[in-house]
Amino acid sequence: MKPRFRRALCALCACAATLCAMPQTRAAGAGEKVPIGLAAPLSGISALFGQSFSIAAQVAVDQANQAGLTIGGRRVTLELVTADDRGDARSSALAAQYLIRKNVIGVVGHGITAASMAAAPLYSEAGVPMITGSSSSKELTEQGYRTVFRTIGHDDAAAAQAAHYMWTTLKARRVITVDDGSAFGVRLARQFAQAFGTAGGAVTARRTVNDKTSDFNDLLYVLKAQQADAVFFGGSVRQAAELMRGMRRTGVNSRLMTGSNGAADRQFLDITGPAGEGALSIEPGVPAERMPGWKQFAEAYARRGDTPMSTFSPFVYDAAQALIAAMKLADSTDPARVTQALHKLRLPGLTGRIAFDEHGDLLDPSYTIYEVRQMRWTAQRPAEPAK
Repeated sequence: MKPRFRRALCALCACAATLCAMPQTRAAGAGEKVPIGLAAPLSGISALFGQSFSIAAQVAVDQANQAGLTIGGRRVTLELVTADDRGDARSSALAAQYLIRKNVIGVVGHGITAASMAAAPLYSEAGVPMITGSSSSKELTEQGYRTVFRTIGHDDAAAAQAAHYMWTTLKARRVITVDDGSAFGVRLARQFAQAFGTAGGAVTARRTVNDKTSDFNDLLYVLKAQQADAVFFGGSVRQAAELMRGMRRTGVNSRLMTGSNGAADRQFLDITGPAGEGALSIEPGVPAERMPGWKQFAEAYARRGDTPMSTFSPFVYDAAQALIAAMKLADSTDPARVTQALHKLRLPGLTGRIAFDEHGDLLDPSYTIYEVRQMRWTAQRPAEPAK
């Protein structure tokens, strides 16, 4: 080997060794793709929900990229990395581990409370913030992880407002609660019963059904025997719809209310048909037509895919918006600094003001009561807190 060539090769090797020894960080380089995670049930019985979440988050990413992002003085491009959590605890843990390995700056999701609760400690240990637009159980933020946030109100507040509506507007005095045995359903029904009892009402029975069943014959026998003024259900949209259909088929005339599960959507009506008339649901946020920027969001969503939008899609969009806004506020792609910025964030979102308390809960949650009238979910009025 010639001396001149040998010296050049040694210099090149020394330069490579120096570069390899440099610490690897998530700092954005010029044109670097910055990954944002999306965890949701992309398969299984909740797949349509999950797919709508993916589209909503992608719209937020598209808009940020089109506007241009400069972080730390360098131009970056956001990339949405998706993971299927299948809506269960085990799969959600695997999805979280996958996204952490992908070095995401934060995660939009998970979709279902049980999945979010299983994934939360993993993100906390990795220092990665997660923002859910659909997991509403208070238990999620009660775990105490500072990396957990949500863009919808929690179920305790929804249950209290549902009880207030039952007592003051429906004039219901005797109510039966039913839950599906999930963390979400049990707590929602329990908090409703507590608030309704405080108002002066009587919860005459409390029943739990398996979260996979569509056979409500035993429950329907109880409901028909008691003929309470109303039934409050905590559980999935599919089961709420099947229960409503069974009530009408067996002559149970009690009003059915469900909540915080996205029931005020097409899926419920497709299952119940005309039997859904008069069903009630309390859902987070204000009606779509009252959301600032709704038309632009709906048009962008439609351009991105043909999956029907869910009740929670705007909240998932706001979750992605919040994560991006926090990154800009921190002027960093470091997850720890993004988490700190989220705790300080004040963002005028599609669904309302996005600002979090010390637990990661939304500071100013809002709810709306919907009723099925002539095969359409019709907003009755914003729900009001108990006085």
